[in-house]
Amino acid sequence: MREISRRRVRWRWLALAACLLAPSHGHGEDWPQFRGPDGTGISDQAGLLRSWPEGGPEVLWRRPLGEGFAGISVVGERLFTLWSVDGKEVAGGFRVADGSELWRLEVGEKFVDHWGNGPRATPVVEGEVVYSLASGGGLFAVRAADGEVLFKVDLEARFGTPNRPVQFDEGAPTGAVPLGPYWGYCSSPLIEGNLLIVYTGAGDGKSLVALDKRTGETLWRRYDHLTSYTTPVAMTLAGQRQIVVAMSHEIVSVSPSGEPLWRHPWARYNVSQPVLLPPDRLFFSSANDIGALLLRVLRQGDGFEVEEVWREPRMRNNWQSSLGYRDSILGFDNATLKLLAADGATVWAHRGLGKGTLVLADDLLFLLGDRGRITLAEWSTERFVEAGSMQVLGGMTLTSPTVAQGKLFLRNHEEIVCLDLKAPPGQNGGR
Repeated sequence: MREISRRRVRWRWLALAACLLAPSHGHGEDWPQFRGPDGTGISDQAGLLRSWPEGGPEVLWRRPLGEGFAGISVVGERLFTLWSVDGKEVAGGFRVADGSELWRLEVGEKFVDHWGNGPRATPVVEGEVVYSLASGGGLFAVRAADGEVLFKVDLEARFGTPNRPVQFDEGAPTGAVPLGPYWGYCSSPLIEGNLLIVYTGAGDGKSLVALDKRTGETLWRRYDHLTSYTTPVAMTLAGQRQIVVAMSHEIVSVSPSGEPLWRHPWARYNVSQPVLLPPDRLFFSSANDIGALLLRVLRQGDGFEVEEVWREPRMRNNWQSSLGYRDSILGFDNATLKLLAADGATVWAHRGLGKGTLVLADDLLFLLGDRGRITLAEWSTERFVEAGSMQVLGGMTLTSPTVAQGKLFLRNHEEIVCLDLKAPPGQNGGR
């Protein structure tokens, strides 16, 4: 029996190595993780429809899904997401071409919450491996082709139960946060080099952890912060590769090797992602009258100096994130879409979209309202320029859009839909 077990382990190691060494599919056309190729909500795709006909672009396919907020990751011929069904959370793979299911894997018990049920974190795909995180802390590395489990890590068993702060008690003194509501593991996994990085919120030096993406072995662990709901972002900031996280009560940065680089006080809890304005500025936003903050991070000898450039209380991302593009910031202040200049001044504002999510590709904005209407708009620093709109989903729709391979992928708690964005040859695609 021992020899059989060893053979199985060796086979899984070889399978995982082959998957990780396999060439990635066309990076520019894919959407392999939360908020796209670089975690910014921006894709470099081109040749997309510049305007939509009445009724919106063609619906290529729809298929039923289940409850959950996980985003849709697309690599090559497959797409991946998580949802819940029959009291369980599942991860699954589908064909991009027609939405047919390739495989599904049970990853934990269904998470139930009055804000909405099901998994929150978006899978990350590298090569032929998909990494998925369930609401209860089950982290799975599986083969993209068929869902074969390569390794699993129970985050709570390894690192401890997350510290669970009351979310909206902003009047309480810092550090005096009682235990309270908890929204599950919402932070999506991040791949950076050989690292698989996860925000656990477990405290006791284990709130941010890095695992070996090939084996799941713990490589480093840092910080004592409570649970927050943002995803770590890897970026080159002030000439240094960094992993920046808006944790509870402060923003932190570490090198890929786990060395703490800098930290800055911030909101009690965070959902939105840090937004980079190259080469050295970072934008943050939070809900409940906290508003927005712009930092400048500068080299200072062997370390970094963090300078607070401005605050803007009337730029409040709720659960969604803003975009940083052409030295401007675009995002939702509650239900108002706003474009901010680099100095924090509001350039223009537009209402009527609801509390939405947004991504950008080919100088086009894809804005998904929280009631399922998708709106196309031109990128403009002068005014809001709508180029089409379509009621594509119903009910609560909080998951950010995915733009990949000339297609738009959207989901809610009931279904997933794929729209055709590609401009016909010789028509109005491209810039």
